[in-house]
Amino acid sequence: MYNTRKDQISQQQIKANIYDYTELIIDIGGMTEDIINRYIDNEFTQLFPPGIYKRAKTELYESEIDDYEDRSSYVMSITSKKRLLETETVLRYSAKDGMEQIIISTMFVIIKLDYKCTHKLNEKINLISEIMNCLIQNAYTEINRITINKRDRIICATLFRLYQCFNKNIFGDIAYALSRKNKNTNGFYLRSDSLFNFDEYDVHVSREVKRGEYEDTQAFQGSLKMNVRLEGFEIEDDTQETIQRIKKSFVDLNDICYKIFIEHITLSFAADLVVGTTDKVLGGFNKNE
Repeated sequence: MYNTRKDQISQQQIKANIYDYTELIIDIGGMTEDIINRYIDNEFTQLFPPGIYKRAKTELYESEIDDYEDRSSYVMSITSKKRLLETETVLRYSAKDGMEQIIISTMFVIIKLDYKCTHKLNEKINLISEIMNCLIQNAYTEINRITINKRDRIICATLFRLYQCFNKNIFGDIAYALSRKNKNTNGFYLRSDSLFNFDEYDVHVSREVKRGEYEDTQAFQGSLKMNVRLEGFEIEDDTQETIQRIKKSFVDLNDICYKIFIEHITLSFAADLVVGTTDKVLGGFNKNE
């Protein structure tokens, strides 16, 4: 029996993860495409070697505008959206293994990580900070907010197995609770949300359970989405001081995500993550490399 309290388990002890994706986001202002095209593009070659990353210039996608609206709580007019879609171009760098995307525009800088392979998050925090270093040194730049989005996802054969992993009390699945009391219930979908402040950070947590199929057999998917952000960020006269504060902000955001995550899982499943093996999960359990 694992006898360590969950809050005593550090991130460094964990040998496996259930990450689906992670996004590091900095929403910016004051930047122009002209600046990116004339002064900054060449500097990115050193950050994104052609042997590792593919480079493309594309239009801004409608989904990216929608996501920006969600983060900023700013509703754009149809005309403004249409103008952005027609005029805005975006630099995109994609890792050749398909597991990482970097998006640089006049509105935001985003690093998207797919966790089919293991990423060292500190390296990606350093990378987005170096991108911001290029922007700040070349032009007037504002930072409107800094955000981490994370989704954890697992697939289990039964709800019983799923709630051996996720904390059923926090998920609040009434159909499952009744079924355990021999009531005739058959849960197939659950979603719940929490919005709150954690110190100076804004947090949105979304939990979802849904019934489906996995390899032609009925299964249940549980997911935990976390959006943690810092609104308003003053840029210092000393660029390097600003870069260090950006790094610290991301570290703080990630620490909050971990605290939220550890509260949402059972002690038994936390022990599985520490050991790096489990018999509770059909899909989504990834051993750290």
